[in-house]
Amino acid sequence: MSNFEVLEAENTQEIDSDDSTNSNSHDIFNNIAVTANSNTCNVCKKAVTGAHKCVRCKQIVHFICGTPVPGTEEGFGQPVVCNNCGKYNPPTLDSANKTGKIQVGTKRPSAFDILAWSENSATASKQKKRGNSGHVLSKGICLDCFRKKKKYTLSRFNKSTVQRHIETSHGGIDVLVVGEDDSRAIHALRALKKINTAEKVSEIETTKIKDSEDNTENHDADLLHMKNKNPTILDDCSSNSGDPSLTVTETVTKEAEAKLSDEKHQSSINQFILNPKCKSSDTVTVDDIVSKLDTVLKLVSGNKKSLGEEKKHEKKMCCGSSATNITEFITEQEDIEVIGGSDKWTVRCKICFVYMNSKTAVRNAQHLPSSGNISTGLNVVDEVYQKYMIGHNVTWYRFKNRLLNHFDGETCKTHVDAAAWWHFTRPVRKRKCTVVKNQLRAAIGVVKSKSAARCYEERIAELHLAGADVGDYGHSRNLFNDMIRVVNSFIDKRTQKFLQDPLPNTGIPPHFYITADKSTNHRITNQVTMVCPVVNGKRQAIPLGMTDVYQDATGQGGKGEELAAKLYEDLNRHANISTNTTDFLKVQGRVFDGQYLNAPFTSKMNEPLEQLLSKKRDEDKVGKDHGDKSDEEKSDDNSENDEDESDDDSKCDENAEQEDPTDVLWWPLQWDPGHWLDKVFEKYKGEPFISRLITRTNYVHHLFSHGKSHSVSKATAAELELPFLVTVSFAHQRFMSSSYNQFLKLERSLEVYIETYRDHDNREIGDYKIAGNDFVFDLLGTIDLLWPLVLLMLRGQRLWCPGWKFVGWLPLVKSQMKKFAREIKCRDPSKLVCPRIHEHGNEIKNLRYGKSKLVHGWLIVDCETFRIATEEQETMLEEETDSDDEIENGENSGNTVDISGTSKEKTVKWVQREIKDCQKELSELSTCMLEELKNCEDQCLPKLMYLLYRCLDFGNHFNALCGRRKGSEIPVNKASFCALGREDFHRCVGYVARLPHIIAIKESQDLEIDPEFSEIIYWRMKKVILNTIWGELFPSLFVTFFGKINSGSEKLETISINYNVTVISFQKLLEKFDLLDKYEVELSDGSCLDVVFQEDKFIEALYTNAELYAQVGKEFCTIFDILYAKTGTESVVESFYRVVESQEQDGGQKTETLAGRAKVDWCFRSVLHCDSVLDEMADLYIQGDTKQKLKRHNVPVYRDARSVRLQNGYSKVLNRIASSPNPFPFLS
Repeated sequence: MSNFEVLEAENTQEIDSDDSTNSNSHDIFNNIAVTANSNTCNVCKKAVTGAHKCVRCKQIVHFICGTPVPGTEEGFGQPVVCNNCGKYNPPTLDSANKTGKIQVGTKRPSAFDILAWSENSATASKQKKRGNSGHVLSKGICLDCFRKKKKYTLSRFNKSTVQRHIETSHGGIDVLVVGEDDSRAIHALRALKKINTAEKVSEIETTKIKDSEDNTENHDADLLHMKNKNPTILDDCSSNSGDPSLTVTETVTKEAEAKLSDEKHQSSINQFILNPKCKSSDTVTVDDIVSKLDTVLKLVSGNKKSLGEEKKHEKKMCCGSSATNITEFITEQEDIEVIGGSDKWTVRCKICFVYMNSKTAVRNAQHLPSSGNISTGLNVVDEVYQKYMIGHNVTWYRFKNRLLNHFDGETCKTHVDAAAWWHFTRPVRKRKCTVVKNQLRAAIGVVKSKSAARCYEERIAELHLAGADVGDYGHSRNLFNDMIRVVNSFIDKRTQKFLQDPLPNTGIPPHFYITADKSTNHRITNQVTMVCPVVNGKRQAIPLGMTDVYQDATGQGGKGEELAAKLYEDLNRHANISTNTTDFLKVQGRVFDGQYLNAPFTSKMNEPLEQLLSKKRDEDKVGKDHGDKSDEEKSDDNSENDEDESDDDSKCDENAEQEDPTDVLWWPLQWDPGHWLDKVFEKYKGEPFISRLITRTNYVHHLFSHGKSHSVSKATAAELELPFLVTVSFAHQRFMSSSYNQFLKLERSLEVYIETYRDHDNREIGDYKIAGNDFVFDLLGTIDLLWPLVLLMLRGQRLWCPGWKFVGWLPLVKSQMKKFAREIKCRDPSKLVCPRIHEHGNEIKNLRYGKSKLVHGWLIVDCETFRIATEEQETMLEEETDSDDEIENGENSGNTVDISGTSKEKTVKWVQREIKDCQKELSELSTCMLEELKNCEDQCLPKLMYLLYRCLDFGNHFNALCGRRKGSEIPVNKASFCALGREDFHRCVGYVARLPHIIAIKESQDLEIDPEFSEIIYWRMKKVILNTIWGELFPSLFVTFFGKINSGSEKLETISINYNVTVISFQKLLEKFDLLDKYEVELSDGSCLDVVFQEDKFIEALYTNAELYAQVGKEFCTIFDILYAKTGTESVVESFYRVVESQEQDGGQKTETLAGRAKVDWCFRSVLHCDSVLDEMADLYIQGDTKQKLKRHNVPVYRDARSVRLQNGYSKVLNRIASSPNPFPFLS
């Protein structure tokens, strides 16, 4: 017998005992005469297989619940006479009757038996029974399944049942199926008989426990022991105090037998009433019946009293009975949970809540109570809940008694049923979670592989063949989008939680900047909104939503105010941040492309800020008016005195106190640096010099990017042992930093292209285009010119890079471009300014470039064609002269070169272009771009960035520490170092201190953010930087923030320094142009290091290194987190759109579907990264979410044996895939 069956028997026994305590004498007779159901034994009312029937009443009974008819064949189907019929008419066998018929005795029954029979007849007459069909249905036996140890019995032995079994279990292959009366089925029947015998023994032991009246006390004690051990979940109950080898049933039975041996009394009501005297008497009087009923009532009343005492004792021993308040009760009883807060609380039982939400509970209880209860959730007001928290009062004692009654099942059976359901559905729940997780893995895997939804079915089949449990159904591609919506909803929930949780270094939720961009992907124009908070010390971009720009027939939606409204809508829907609450102040920065920076968009973006800060601004204005009035009175009293002068510190304090958070200085709409830097180069794309260079590079790409020329050039590179890189065409819509790669690839592989062209084509016009020394000089000079600007763009597009870094980088770039305009005209340019011209300039003048020979530079100014014989030759001429050749108009008419061909003659007019012409044009281009860069800086870089650069750029602070130690004295003037950025930081503290949400939490979080403490806050950070180089924090923090320069590679090496080593010298390293802060460090052990300050590592440590942010202070970390969120880059949206493009599929695709796939692909780098959260996703997929508009889904697991048998382990999808025709059967 299984543990669950034991518990079911015990629960049944407990219910019977409860019913008996509240019944009268009429109920006793009803209990004696109970009509048997068709699937239960007519005697013990337990489950029965139907192997034996009573020959008297024709009812199904257990073999042990009757007496076998003498002389009949033993075994399966042996006729018996049940105990009910045998008590009144015992079976006899007529020895003279050779046929073995049964004759029933004619003994007269007693009056009590007649009364019991009448009750049986009344009950039986109410039931509608189906009439006998007139024939006996025999079972079928599948001998093939019997040999394979599978289920081999068939409910019926007919043609349809046999055919259905062959199709579902054997795939249509004919097998041997015989009837149960066939001699070939004798071994199968014997095995079936052994199984039925084992079930009968288990049922007999359960019946003995129920019939034994003395076993009640032992049963209650064991049940109490199980409740104390695990009071809610009825789990495996195999622990007993006796012999460990005995089961629960055996232990209880042996204790009952021991009691019976000491005290002799009736073990059942039948034994009490049907005593020998009553059986032998021929007449029964009413007095006899009344006297027996009185005795029964006395026993019932005594039993009721004892049961009441036992239940009181059981309640005292229940978990939570000793709790003095609700907190202790929840600690002892883990299945009770409290939800809510502030003014309303909900107390509920976890198991009952899940049970009541299941389909089983809804089906069994259609009418749930309208008021709350413990099972569904009891609503408690805050006043009452506080009494529960305090305890030791009548209100708590009553509620505690209610909780205890709920768990022991005294007031209702809901918890008992829920615990039984929980135990019974454990295998299904365990498999349910596994199945849904595997299906979600398949869906996410399809997204990561950039495949269509139809591939979901193939991945399910792949997992099925690999042995994974993918469920019995739910494999259709139609469910794929539902799963992606669930994953997106999970991402939104986790994002909302992260944006509300406090950071470890500040104790408050993170601040971030928001960015957006619009694009036309897959026919529909849409806008993506992203937020960029700091996650584990590194700034990350989280996509919120992607909405259609044009949503109706009017064509409206693309205006500035409409785009801003969609942006705030995504912020509210996906991040749960409303523009009407102070949570909106977490959005400190706004970074967009230039097309967004117009007056309507700016006004709409600033509107929520003005509404939130207007109240604070009005309060400040009232205070300022009072201050002005007092100043006027003071000036009237001291009119003869001159105006007092204040020092710098007092002015600084006054400015900080007057800092207005609504000032536009603190809320700029930042133009993405990558976009406005690209404008510097884009302005000159149409100039002759740039246009000619782009045309020639595209000509090379057109010749060698594909086809025969590509294959030949690749083989040529292998023969010459030269690098071969495939060029890309110049695209005007891409950033200059992306197009710059085209020039770099052509530089490295130009020798290969020149040699390939001369070996296989060698037309003179093309040779002058790709092998002219003017083209090579222009190419290398442009690379040297654009490198500082491209490097600035690449650095600024990094997500961690703050916008104030451009304030320090732009002067370096402008200085480099200014030097280039001067050095490019020199005969031997500087290596630090023009590295490629310095290396190859003289070589190019001598008509050499590596292994290739160059030709003089010539430009085509005119072309005339003579004697064109055919149209085909005319077409060839047009291809050779090429419409992209530039026509240069100058003072000189140029030289004329005659080129003769086999089929035509043409005259081309050329003008020579020398190296000095290239130098002049490069110098002019550098000067023009330098002026444009200055104009863009003035117009596009916010003034706030200059303020933040002076006080928050950590590279500046380390530059101020450079010097050489003299003895024990460090080469740093602490006074000058303390004054660095002090006034600007003072203004920053004044701004942060006046933000409404910072004012609200300053007292609760004990934040000392005030302009009066700005120097203290600032010096704590500076002291850490100072000690990192010259103090006790070297080398522990030094090796974290600095990386060693490896001359042979661009990758930095990790620094390893002994702890007893100190710094002797720390100097700025000046080599070739670079935007990084490089230093030369000399140590006390004599070693020297060239290192680079990694500012992103320093910022990461401010958020993750507990030792560092404890020394810096919570105040500085909070101020930095707010100001760091003021800046950012919009290029991360461009990166997200590349992911969107990779998820595009052929055919129609909604924006919602495309956005959901791209969001999953962006947030989960691999299926392995989401494996730990699949449980939560699976629960969300099954339960659904009304707020997120997610519908519920069925558990993809069959719970009945018939469905499992019909499907045979394959769903409709898997059957369709498996049964699809194979065009190559020889491969299968």
